[in-house]
This record gives sequence, C-alpha cells and structure tokens, in this order.
Amino acid sequence: MKMCKSSKIAFLTVIAVFCVSSTVFGAYRGEIVSGQTKTGYEITGPAYEDSLGFDGQTGYRVIISVEATSGTLSPRIDLYPPDGGPVEASSIFDTLDHQLEQSGTYTVVVHDSGYDDTGTYNVTFDNLQ
Repeated sequence: MKMCKSSKIAFLTVIAVFCVSSTVFGAYRGEIVSGQTKTGYEITGPAYEDSLGFDGQTGYRVIISVEATSGTLSPRIDLYPPDGGPVEASSIFDTLDHQLEQSGTYTVVVHDSGYDDTGTYNVTFDNLQ
C-alpha cells in the first residue's frame, strides 16, 4: 500500500499525540508530617500528578485528605508502599483511611480521577499510630 506524503504526516501526528497524551507528568512536593496541611498545590493539566512522602510503621493508621479548592479537579489518592510495589491503597473520593502494611517511606500520589481535569487543592496528613 502506497501512502502520499500528507497521509504519512497525518499518521505520524496521530501517533505522536497518542504517545504524549499517555505520559504522566508531575512534581515531588516533599515530605508531609502528621497534623500538617499543605496548601495551594495545582494539577496543571491532563495526566499530571503530584507526590509526597511520609515515614510510617506497620500497623499505623493514616488518614490522607485532599480538598479541591478550584477548577474541576476530582481528586484521587494513591498510596505506594516503601518497597516500591503496586498501589497499597487508593481512594477516588477526598479521603483515604488506611492501616499501613509495611514500615518505611510511603509515597502519596494525588491526581485527577480521570486524568483529564485541573485545579488547585490542599492535602492533609494524619498518622493515628
């Protein structure tokens, strides 16, 4: 099958857009400690996520809350364990209440639930030990 030059360009453009749109961008926002609320963070575009870290111990109960403060953001919280394994817990609502399964530094990832909306948010962390 023979393709004309304009068809090849259109095909390559579609492939490039698909590849870029499936990439996730984000920022590491540092450590968060129990009782702390970090404010004014922003999900700036589709496929954008922020991450934060905290130290936890096996059996400790943590509560992570995200409050959307502007835009159309529908926050999702994913919690990754210290060993780098798959998501240990997640919530598509504004609060994640979870008993930790490992000791070490956890990673909290905040993103829009559909990876398609934007907005600003605040995040609060409580470690109830």
